[in-house]
Amino acid sequence: RGVQIVLSSLIMNFIAVQVVAWVVRGPLQEAIREYPQSDPIRAAAELPKVITGLQLHSGIWIALAIALLFDVLVRKTVFGQHLKAVGSGLRASKTMGLPVSRILFTTVLLSGALGGLAGGIQIAGVTHFLADPYSKGYGYTAIAVALLARLSPIGAIPAALLFGALTSGSSAAQSAGIPVVVLQVIQAVILFSILGARYTGTLLRNKIASGAAA
Repeated sequence: RGVQIVLSSLIMNFIAVQVVAWVVRGPLQEAIREYPQSDPIRAAAELPKVITGLQLHSGIWIALAIALLFDVLVRKTVFGQHLKAVGSGLRASKTMGLPVSRILFTTVLLSGALGGLAGGIQIAGVTHFLADPYSKGYGYTAIAVALLARLSPIGAIPAALLFGALTSGSSAAQSAGIPVVVLQVIQAVILFSILGARYTGTLLRNKIASGAAA
């Protein structure tokens, strides 16, 4: 119906959250029924740890492989070029004759599949069960990671590591008595500082280019 796809996707998250809340209180609730969570997965389904004693597990190799795969997809394939064109200008893409609706629908499916895979990796590698509430805002953090990476799959790797370090550090800081709000503000300042520096740099380059042309 012409609703901006980012907004419609964010709204649909609330539907998914309620579905998860229902299944862990109904069909998938643990046998002893003490908490709104599923039974633990089998040990054979758990992802092995990369370093003993840490939460780092082999799911990181899956994430890196997907980042590399999508970098090739975006830069080297026709679909990737169409994807960038639609993302840059919806109306212009329609004028060019691109199958905009099909590209948007495919993108939504791919994004949902990756989100589901990320949740499965989190269960198999860290929590080992599904609970309500399950997500700790990882999806919203991913938006900040994508902005920081300038929508680059490869750039998302260092951006995700940065936010992962900030999140991990915030847990230690909270135990030291620092309010979580302060930590969230620090993350926001870092994000806006980097994005602001990029925007300022773009303005300066455009101004220099305009002066040189004049």
